[in-house]
Amino acid sequence: MSQLRIFAALLSILSLLVAAWMHLGGAPVAVVAAIAVGAACLAVVAPFDAPDPPQRRRVLWACIAHVAAIAVAAVLAVAAEATLPRLGSLMLLLLLGGALSARAFATRNRRRIKGWGGYFTN
Repeated sequence: MSQLRIFAALLSILSLLVAAWMHLGGAPVAVVAAIAVGAACLAVVAPFDAPDPPQRRRVLWACIAHVAAIAVAAVLAVAAEATLPRLGSLMLLLLLGGALSARAFATRNRRRIKGWGGYFTN
Protein backbone atom coordinates (compact mmCIF):
# COMPACT_ATOMS: atom_id res chain seq x y z
CA MET A 1 0.00 0.00 0.00
CA SER A 2 2.91 2.35 0.54
CA GLN A 3 3.78 2.24 -3.18
CA LEU A 4 0.20 3.14 -4.04
CA ARG A 5 0.28 6.05 -1.58
CA ILE A 6 3.59 7.33 -2.97
CA PHE A 7 2.27 7.12 -6.51
CA ALA A 8 -0.92 8.94 -5.43
CA ALA A 9 1.14 11.73 -3.89
CA LEU A 10 3.27 12.06 -7.03
CA LEU A 11 0.19 12.07 -9.26
CA SER A 12 -1.36 14.75 -7.07
CA ILE A 13 1.73 16.94 -7.46
CA LEU A 14 1.83 16.28 -11.21
CA SER A 15 -1.85 17.26 -11.45
CA LEU A 16 -1.16 20.54 -9.68
CA LEU A 17 1.74 21.25 -12.04
CA VAL A 18 -0.50 20.60 -15.04
CA ALA A 19 -3.16 22.87 -13.53
CA ALA A 20 -0.60 25.66 -13.14
CA TRP A 21 0.59 25.13 -16.72
CA MET A 22 -3.00 25.25 -17.98
CA HIS A 23 -3.62 28.44 -16.01
CA LEU A 24 -0.52 30.11 -17.41
CA GLY A 25 -1.60 29.05 -20.88
CA GLY A 26 -4.91 30.87 -20.56
CA ALA A 27 -7.21 27.91 -19.90
CA PRO A 28 -10.60 28.67 -18.36
CA VAL A 29 -10.78 28.73 -14.58
CA ALA A 30 -13.22 25.80 -14.62
CA VAL A 31 -10.57 23.54 -16.18
CA VAL A 32 -7.96 24.54 -13.61
CA ALA A 33 -10.45 24.12 -10.77
CA ALA A 34 -11.45 20.63 -11.94
CA ILE A 35 -7.81 19.55 -12.07
CA ALA A 36 -7.19 21.03 -8.61
CA VAL A 37 -10.19 19.14 -7.19
CA GLY A 38 -8.80 15.91 -8.64
CA ALA A 39 -5.39 16.60 -7.13
CA ALA A 40 -7.01 17.34 -3.76
CA CYS A 41 -8.84 14.01 -3.82
CA LEU A 42 -5.54 12.16 -4.05
CA ALA A 43 -3.73 14.46 -1.64
CA VAL A 44 -6.28 13.71 1.08
CA VAL A 45 -5.60 9.95 1.13
CA ALA A 46 -1.89 9.90 0.27
CA PRO A 47 -0.42 10.61 3.74
CA PHE A 48 -2.42 7.95 5.60
CA ASP A 49 -1.70 4.21 5.76
CA ALA A 50 -4.56 1.95 4.68
CA PRO A 51 -3.99 -1.55 6.04
CA ASP A 52 -7.68 -2.52 6.38
CA PRO A 53 -10.22 -3.09 3.57
CA PRO A 54 -12.49 -0.13 4.50
CA GLN A 55 -9.53 2.24 4.38
CA ARG A 56 -8.39 0.70 1.10
CA ARG A 57 -11.83 1.29 -0.39
CA ARG A 58 -11.54 4.96 0.56
CA VAL A 59 -8.30 5.09 -1.42
CA LEU A 60 -10.11 3.45 -4.34
CA TRP A 61 -12.91 6.04 -4.21
CA ALA A 62 -10.37 8.87 -4.08
CA CYS A 63 -8.63 7.48 -7.17
CA ILE A 64 -11.95 7.21 -9.00
CA ALA A 65 -12.81 10.79 -7.99
CA HIS A 66 -9.46 11.96 -9.39
CA VAL A 67 -10.15 10.26 -12.72
CA ALA A 68 -13.66 11.74 -12.85
CA ALA A 69 -12.37 15.25 -12.11
CA ILE A 70 -9.67 15.00 -14.78
CA ALA A 71 -12.26 13.69 -17.28
CA VAL A 72 -14.45 16.73 -16.55
CA ALA A 73 -11.42 18.98 -17.02
CA ALA A 74 -10.66 17.28 -20.35
CA VAL A 75 -14.22 17.80 -21.58
CA LEU A 76 -14.10 21.46 -20.54
CA ALA A 77 -10.70 21.87 -22.22
CA VAL A 78 -12.02 20.40 -25.47
CA ALA A 79 -14.98 22.78 -25.30
CA ALA A 80 -12.57 25.67 -24.76
CA GLU A 81 -10.47 24.52 -27.74
CA ALA A 82 -7.27 23.92 -25.81
CA THR A 83 -4.06 23.17 -27.68
CA LEU A 84 -2.93 19.63 -28.38
CA PRO A 85 -0.07 19.55 -25.81
CA ARG A 86 -2.45 20.66 -23.06
CA LEU A 87 -5.01 18.03 -24.04
CA GLY A 88 -2.21 15.47 -24.18
CA SER A 89 -1.19 16.30 -20.63
CA LEU A 90 -4.79 15.77 -19.50
CA MET A 91 -4.89 12.43 -21.30
CA LEU A 92 -1.65 11.43 -19.56
CA LEU A 93 -3.22 12.31 -16.20
CA LEU A 94 -6.25 10.22 -17.16
CA LEU A 95 -4.08 7.23 -18.04
CA LEU A 96 -2.02 7.48 -14.86
CA GLY A 97 -5.16 7.95 -12.77
CA GLY A 98 -6.76 4.95 -14.45
CA ALA A 99 -3.70 2.82 -13.68
CA LEU A 100 -3.75 4.01 -10.08
CA SER A 101 -7.47 3.21 -9.83
CA ALA A 102 -6.90 -0.27 -11.26
CA ARG A 103 -4.16 -0.94 -8.70
CA ALA A 104 -6.36 0.35 -5.89
CA PHE A 105 -9.21 -1.86 -7.13
CA ALA A 106 -6.93 -4.92 -7.17
CA THR A 107 -5.81 -4.34 -3.56
CA ARG A 108 -9.09 -3.12 -2.05
CA ASN A 109 -9.91 -6.33 -0.12
CA ARG A 110 -6.43 -7.26 1.09
CA ARG A 111 -5.83 -7.57 4.80
CA ARG A 112 -2.81 -8.19 6.98
CA ILE A 113 -2.14 -11.59 8.47
CA LYS A 114 -0.78 -11.37 11.99
CA GLY A 115 2.61 -12.94 12.37
CA TRP A 116 3.49 -12.56 8.69
CA GLY A 117 5.09 -9.14 8.64
CA GLY A 118 4.28 -7.39 5.39
CA TYR A 119 2.48 -10.37 3.79
CA PHE A 120 -0.96 -9.71 2.35
CA THR A 121 -3.72 -12.06 1.18
CA ASN A 122 -6.89 -11.67 -0.82
